[in-house]
Amino acid sequence: MRILRILRLRLRSLFARSTAEAEARREMDLHVEQLMREKLAAGMAPAEARSAALREMGNLGQLADRSRDARGVRYLHDLADDLGFALRLLRKSPAFTAVSVLSLGLGIGANTAIFTLIKRSYLEMLPVRDPEQMVRITRSNINSPESSSFTYPLYREMREAPAPFEGLICTAGGLVSLVGADGVAAESISIQLVSGNFHQLLGVRPLVGRLFTPDDDRHPGAHPVIVLSHNYWRRRFASDPEIVGKRVRVNTHPMTVIGVSPPGFDGLGHGWSPDAVIPVMMQAQVYQSRSSLEDREHWWLNVAGRLKVGTTHRQAELALLPQVRAYFQERTQQPGTSAYVRSMYESNRVQVRPMATGWHRDPASAANSMALLGITGIVLFAACLNLANLLLARASARRSEIAMRLALGAGRFRLLRQLLTESLLLAVLGAGFGLALAFASGPFVLRLAKGDDPQLTQSAMPDLTVLLFTLAVATVCGVLFGLAPAWQAARMELNQGIGARRTAAGTKLLGRKMLLSAQIALTLLLLAGAGLFVRTLRNMRTADLGFAPEHLLQLTLMPRNAGYSNAQVLPYMHQTIERIRSVPGVRSASLAAVPVMANGSWGSALRIQGVTIPENQRGPDRNAVGPRYFSTMGIPMVLGREFDERDGEAAPKVAIVNEAFVRFYFGNQNPLGRRIDQGGDPKEPPRFTIVGVAKDGKYRGVRDETTRFWYIPVDQSTMRNFLTVYVRTTGDPARAIAGVRRAIADVDANVAALNVRTLEAQIAEGQRFERMIAWLAAFFGVLAAALAAIGLYGILSYLVNQRQREIGVRLALGATPMAVARLVVSSVAAWTALGIVLALPAIYYGSNAVRDILFEVRPMDPLALLCAAGTLAGVASLAAWLPARRAASVEPAVALRIE
Repeated sequence: MRILRILRLRLRSLFARSTAEAEARREMDLHVEQLMREKLAAGMAPAEARSAALREMGNLGQLADRSRDARGVRYLHDLADDLGFALRLLRKSPAFTAVSVLSLGLGIGANTAIFTLIKRSYLEMLPVRDPEQMVRITRSNINSPESSSFTYPLYREMREAPAPFEGLICTAGGLVSLVGADGVAAESISIQLVSGNFHQLLGVRPLVGRLFTPDDDRHPGAHPVIVLSHNYWRRRFASDPEIVGKRVRVNTHPMTVIGVSPPGFDGLGHGWSPDAVIPVMMQAQVYQSRSSLEDREHWWLNVAGRLKVGTTHRQAELALLPQVRAYFQERTQQPGTSAYVRSMYESNRVQVRPMATGWHRDPASAANSMALLGITGIVLFAACLNLANLLLARASARRSEIAMRLALGAGRFRLLRQLLTESLLLAVLGAGFGLALAFASGPFVLRLAKGDDPQLTQSAMPDLTVLLFTLAVATVCGVLFGLAPAWQAARMELNQGIGARRTAAGTKLLGRKMLLSAQIALTLLLLAGAGLFVRTLRNMRTADLGFAPEHLLQLTLMPRNAGYSNAQVLPYMHQTIERIRSVPGVRSASLAAVPVMANGSWGSALRIQGVTIPENQRGPDRNAVGPRYFSTMGIPMVLGREFDERDGEAAPKVAIVNEAFVRFYFGNQNPLGRRIDQGGDPKEPPRFTIVGVAKDGKYRGVRDETTRFWYIPVDQSTMRNFLTVYVRTTGDPARAIAGVRRAIADVDANVAALNVRTLEAQIAEGQRFERMIAWLAAFFGVLAAALAAIGLYGILSYLVNQRQREIGVRLALGATPMAVARLVVSSVAAWTALGIVLALPAIYYGSNAVRDILFEVRPMDPLALLCAAGTLAGVASLAAWLPARRAASVEPAVALRIE
């Protein structure tokens, strides 16, 4: 009870301070009255009795302080007093407060927005049961550093073998056509084929209906069921609670919706959710193809698992290794297996990687995001240096006030605490402004980084972790960069403040000058980085691709998903291409099995008649293309001819190679008429005759190196599941989209046109991260330059104010105003030169650290450095102009009468 009473009294003293202090004063007044009555009873006069009573009580103010100390809330009251005093001071200096909060808020806001993006993408745990136990399985051999693809038979053998796993799951992504029960036209959706234990192993509960169980994964084709993602259910079916039991058609195959996954669950990744999941046993029915469930050569599955408690990754690898070795040992026994292939099979190993934060497939994106976080960190540091300079200037301006407070008995520690409270308050206000910026700019940064994909589920809003991160950053900034000014002010001697004359700024401003030089160095570092990233983006946009992307429209057709057999695909595609060519504004049209500039490839082994190719040599890439593909794409033919309508399925097999292919395999020889093939039995003669040589170009992306490449007619290929149509127009290709869609619908309305966009838009999509970094780096470079200008202007204005007497003496002795202005500007030049010297090593190491992000730009690019230095010089000159002008206009008589 006593503890509760003490707690009640302390809470009352904290939240009802005026009431508690009024009661304490009344109690002391009662004690004084009691003593007065005793003195009056002893015969004293009233006035004398009161004086004696007060002397006996002692100092009432000190008694009140001791009373507050006894209640245990004095420090909280002092903190409230410090905060109130700091708020009044900041309100009296609106310009200083606005500049400090704005500069710090911009730095904190940028860091918060980028940290939110990185956290959502790479740091958050999967929303599954015990995510730290989740792992992904990969394999490697002497020909492949690491691969995540497995066959279903190998997955089944690993799953059924005794191993330290609670279970293994497999997944495979793809695109299908879906028609809902409402009869709306077919649309393309992304799906994942998953094993039946997928949801159970992850510990996911349904939002509506039920999820998969192992019973849904026992027999091929036996369970035509589908589970919708929450994102797709909400987007496509308007969150229909009666969705369970309804029938949909997936690639014309009827399936039953059995449930909806919970919100926030995106499978094994973050931020991107497949629209639906289907049992892997339905693979043949979904894709209307032959089953891959018993195919020991089709590597198409990703495998993940959950480790048993106490099991290490190394133990899991050793447990899986016998199954993997046995699987490949079987393949080495096949007739005709060469020694190299046998050694490649025998070198296979298995790796178990942690997957608590998801299956990250794009390490380049992670590297770009971390580089961006580094840039924003530099911006924040520059903002903090600017704040420290402002606080130092403010402390110098408050010397008289601080000296007076010391003279009146204020303790140095108490004074230090008061000044630190002011800097922390500025940091908190800056954090609040930064959070507002992060909330406002988060969606923009997310769109810049991820695009507008409807499957994107990632949130751009800061959460509790991000709020704590922001608070921690603000606290560190407030303490770290407010401590030096506060310590300098608290160590001031009385004769430095009261009655002290203004002193010329000499060594006492050395700290501020060094801070300013460091800020200039950081600004130059950011400007140089922005120059490198902007030049990278420009080089990527102007790179020679080997074809003409202007006036090109691209779209993908999947007639197999609409029920066409493999034999029916080509007649449909030829009819569709002819209808597209008749659309007004269309100059030509063709198709390809592998789209360009989409980071896709189709590699193969190679046989050349009369040429021996080492087995360990990587084969070239290839593509299957339609008639008039090269003229449609704008790829020049160097030798021979391009494919046309005569190169049909029954015609002699022909091929076209690029210049890199010719240089590598034939040197200076004429390749026309030579025969090549994709591998197979070396005793059989190659089937394809080279009829043309095309100009080298880019295929996967702008960063793609010039690779060996060969083409075959699409009619002579088996690649017919996904076909990309390219349409060259006479004008803006976007204007032809409606006509092209109508032409496709005229042939068959059940075949949906997917990914309809201009090729330039496709190329720009591949440069999304470079564009984001270039834009944001340029913005942050300009921001840092603005902060440097503020810092330069502030310190120069202070110096001019401090040196008015000196300037007046110089002018009185005959110095010209121009000479005085040069004196101010020369100090700026010295600080800027020092900042440049400090920045050069950081630029060298920083630019080398982001070497992999750059494109056709050297890390220490002279043009980028020259532009950065020129920009910085312009900013410094602009910041020095007003203080120099003010110094030049000083009246000597007025200046000599100061103080």
